[in-house]
Amino acid sequence: MEHKVNAGKYQWLQMLGIKLSGVAVFGVFLMLAMVTVMAGPSAEPAVREEKAWPVSVMNASPHSIPPVLVTYGKLEARQSANLTTTLSAPVKKVVMPEGSWVNQDDLIIELDDAEAALALNAAQASYERSQAQLQSTRVEHLLADELTQHHADLATLAESNLNRYRELHERGMISDSVLDEVREQASERAMVLARHMSAVEDFPNKVDQQLAAVREAQARMQQAEMDLKQTAVRAPFPGRIISIGVAAGDRVSPGTALVEIADYEQLEIRTSVSAELGIRLRQALQAEQKIMATTQLGDQSVEFVLDRLSGNIK
Repeated sequence: MEHKVNAGKYQWLQMLGIKLSGVAVFGVFLMLAMVTVMAGPSAEPAVREEKAWPVSVMNASPHSIPPVLVTYGKLEARQSANLTTTLSAPVKKVVMPEGSWVNQDDLIIELDDAEAALALNAAQASYERSQAQLQSTRVEHLLADELTQHHADLATLAESNLNRYRELHERGMISDSVLDEVREQASERAMVLARHMSAVEDFPNKVDQQLAAVREAQARMQQAEMDLKQTAVRAPFPGRIISIGVAAGDRVSPGTALVEIADYEQLEIRTSVSAELGIRLRQALQAEQKIMATTQLGDQSVEFVLDRLSGNIK
C-alpha cells in the first residue's frame, strides 16, 4: 500500500517538472523578444514632399497655320529603262555588274561583233555594187543619146535607098527580088531605130530603179552599222544598274532583256494619301498653291515640293 502511494507521488512530480520546463522555455523566448524590440532602431515616419512640375511659358499670337500630314513614302527614280537588243550574238563581256553606278554612254555589256562586222561588210559591198550599176546605167544612157542621131541617119539613108530602088524598079531596071531585099533592109533599119528610141525613153526608168537599189543598199548598210554599234550596250542616262539579265557566253536573240537601269538624276518620293486628302491636294494644285514636304536624312532636313498626283499606287 505504501509502495503504490510513492509511485503516484513520483508521477505527479514528473508531470509538474515538465510543465515548469515549458513555462521556463516560454519565458526565455519572451525575454529575447523584449530585448530585440528594445535594442532595434526606432522607425521615424516618412515626410511626404509635394512634387514640383516644370512648366514652360511662351507668348501666343494668333496666325494661320496650315495642316500637317505625317506620311511614309518611298524614294524612287522617275524613269527606268529596260535595255534590249535587236541582234543575235554571243555575250563577250559584262563590263558593269549589278548595282554599279554609271554615267551616260558608259559601256555596260559588250557583245561579240564578229557577225555584225561581216554583215556590215556584205552590206557595204552591195551598196558599192548598186552604185556601180547606177553609174553604168547612166553611161549607157549617154551613149544611147549620142547614137540616136546615127540611128536616125541610117534609117533615113535606108528610106532614101528604098525610094531610088523603087524608081529603078518602075523603069524595069531591077528585078523584084532586088527591090524586096532593099525594102527588107529599110524595114530592119526602121525597127532598129524604133527599138533604140524605146530604149532611150526607158533609160530614165532604169536610172530611177538603180537609184532605188542604191538607196536600199545604203539603208541596209546603215542598218548594219547600227547593229554593229549595238554590240556595245551603253547607259542611256546616268543612274544605277538594277539588274543584269545575261552573262558572258550567253547567246542573245532579238528582244532579249539585257540590263535594267534607273535614272538617279530624277529622283522623287512617292507616298499614298487618302481619297479625301487627294481631292483637297488636287484643288490646291489647281489653285497653283505651293505644297511643301519635309523629310529628315540623318542630321539634314530636306524639303520637297508636291509635283503631281498619280492614280497609281506602286
